[in-house]
Amino acid sequence: MKLSLDPSSTATGWAIWSDANELERFGVTRPKGSLTVVHRIRLMRDGISAILRECLIKEAVIEVPSAKVAARLGGKGAGLANYGMAVGAVLATCWIYLPHRSVRAVDAQQWTRGQKKRDRIVWCSARVQGYNAKNDPGGDIADAIWLGMWAWRENEVTA
Repeated sequence: MKLSLDPSSTATGWAIWSDANELERFGVTRPKGSLTVVHRIRLMRDGISAILRECLIKEAVIEVPSAKVAARLGGKGAGLANYGMAVGAVLATCWIYLPHRSVRAVDAQQWTRGQKKRDRIVWCSARVQGYNAKNDPGGDIADAIWLGMWAWRENEVTA
């Protein structure tokens, strides 16, 4: 099994793929916003740890920040630091359960190919059975699905 992850400081979208690159299931780990950022990150880490253990994941791909994130976030220093901590925690969790060579970290600019988040959500709504955009307000699940499609089924990712 394979795992694609789209972490942020508030939620981590995830998608599980079979060894034949078929999408098996997907979801989001989204702790309550009223918790401290450190508590939210710990809960996201715990959720990803459970998936890695219980689903016998052998390979993972995770989105990591690019140099363009600071500009996109409008220079929000604390938000950017929190985002970096969350991504680091999720990445380190993958490294605990998987050999480093089995964890692929990619920049959003690389895998989105300029596709807008809104378009990725619309694509998932139309083509992924069980996906409901109403349950994915930040597009975290859609992005985890798209990231996995890019990593393991690259020829099928077009909006």
